[in-house]
Amino acid sequence: MDEEKDKKIQELMAELRIKKRLSASYREQLVASVKEVEDHNYDMSMKVQRTLDNLKKLDAGAKELLSG
Repeated sequence: MDEEKDKKIQELMAELRIKKRLSASYREQLVASVKEVEDHNYDMSMKVQRTLDNLKKLDAGAKELLSG
């Protein structure tokens, strides 16, 4: 009876190790995906900011031409 319990415990521990490795792998993938999204968001924010800066310059130039 004890041998059966020990065998079952060993099986469950082996399964737990596999699940922990799988969980760690999923976590790594999730962290990498989140980092990619954050990097993309930063890049998009920078592009939007440059676009706004350029629009302000164009607007100022147009106003100067119209008033000159």
